[in-house]
Amino acid sequence: MFADRWSSRLQGALKRSVARGLIPFDWGAARSYRFPASPHAQDIPRTFSEKVRYKLRHDRRALLKIYADKLAVRDYVRATCRDVRLPRLLGVHSTAESAATKIPAEPWVMKASHGSSMILLSVPQPPPPAEIRRRAAEWLRTDYGLHYWEWQYFRLPRHILFEEYLGEANGVPADFKFYVIHQRVRFIEVDQDRFTGHTRDFFFPDWSPIISRIGPAPTARCRPVRPPQLARMIAIAEALACDTDFLRVDLYAVRGEIYFGELTHSPAAGNFNFADRALDEELGRDWRLPRRFR
Repeated sequence: MFADRWSSRLQGALKRSVARGLIPFDWGAARSYRFPASPHAQDIPRTFSEKVRYKLRHDRRALLKIYADKLAVRDYVRATCRDVRLPRLLGVHSTAESAATKIPAEPWVMKASHGSSMILLSVPQPPPPAEIRRRAAEWLRTDYGLHYWEWQYFRLPRHILFEEYLGEANGVPADFKFYVIHQRVRFIEVDQDRFTGHTRDFFFPDWSPIISRIGPAPTARCRPVRPPQLARMIAIAEALACDTDFLRVDLYAVRGEIYFGELTHSPAAGNFNFADRALDEELGRDWRLPRRFR
């Protein structure tokens, strides 16, 4: 316990030093993403999880910051794929006070442009302005890149966004996450009831189920039905991943339309916790890391 406490303090001091520009970001990343990453690994990453962590340590292409910036990525999506809809943007704010005083009249999703898991919904009950102000202020103080040493978020411009709410009054739509390796969808994650009774299921591109868990969320009691737009969604995901070796593309199928969610090159910061290590290795074999990220 004493060692853990000191380790936590050292990590905190390291992050503060990086945030102030006293030492390079990669000093922290180098200490968090080392190889071999597990007793089974050798001197190079082999599994899918290890390769995501390798990218976090070495991939410093400017394109990754466009993927990560929820405001800038909208222009990238428009330029790259015209077959997907973007949720309507209802407001962009750079201060908590502005976000709390210019709340959209219609149902909305509030999110931070510069990180992950910073989301607030107006459904089923709109939060009071004080809660919006508190959340927005907290998010605007946060450099999300320092949480898990994800360079693409480090020092991104910070904004609070309001987007149209795509769900119904009784819940959010299913979130389809396409894992694209070398411009081909290799597997699909389906997250349902994310803010209530979260479930997670996995499928191969032909919708045959992957009988394994990845992460802590349980599988749904009733397996998700194959969406009628699946072929279009796969084509959109592969088009949006055209410029990189790996990307997760999140999409929604709502009222016959396909909507864009987000792009990420480091889902779960590489900490997938595959229940079936053979699946982790199989997906890793599909992915040929470049000698150098250009």
